[in-house]
Amino acid sequence: MEFFKYKLVFLFLILITSLVHCGEVVMDNDSDLSLGLESIYYYKGKKFSGKMKSIHPNGTVRITTFLNGLEDGLTSDTYPNGQLSAEYIYKHGKRVGTHRGWYEDGKARFQFSYMDDLADGDHWEWYDSGKVFRYAKFNKGLNVGTKVWRKDGKIYSNYSYSPERLYGVVGSKLCFKLKGDETNQKTVTNP
Repeated sequence: MEFFKYKLVFLFLILITSLVHCGEVVMDNDSDLSLGLESIYYYKGKKFSGKMKSIHPNGTVRITTFLNGLEDGLTSDTYPNGQLSAEYIYKHGKRVGTHRGWYEDGKARFQFSYMDDLADGDHWEWYDSGKVFRYAKFNKGLNVGTKVWRKDGKIYSNYSYSPERLYGVVGSKLCFKLKGDETNQKTVTNP
């Protein structure tokens, strides 16, 4: 049901973006398309407004919306089968809003939040199993804290930042063997 809501929102955004940015669709390898200074795209010598289509070697397709040479509006990625893979929102060339991604089975892959091209708010990533992989909290581009989980659901690292220092468990390798965990190589009697 949740995936259906995202798909409906995605289709609505495409409709609105299409009405606002009524430009042409060009392929990213079009010889008339060029990238200028400050990442501004030009088409036939003029700042590009429209949609650019990119087909990657693995079959995924990206449609990027431009206005006056800058990414502006919805950018979407689809799997080779046409299913939505990710969507990103840009305004005047900067990341804004909520960026989302999905696995081919429709399960959430990531959800990131941006404000004026800076990570801001909650950032989530999930394993293909649906379990949480990483959670990070950002404030105007600064990482406030991060938690990372293993595939089995155990905490891998958990830390938070302050302006002066880092707090928590940042390491990715345990020096001692956890009871029942056969993945660690060393055993320390007095950890």
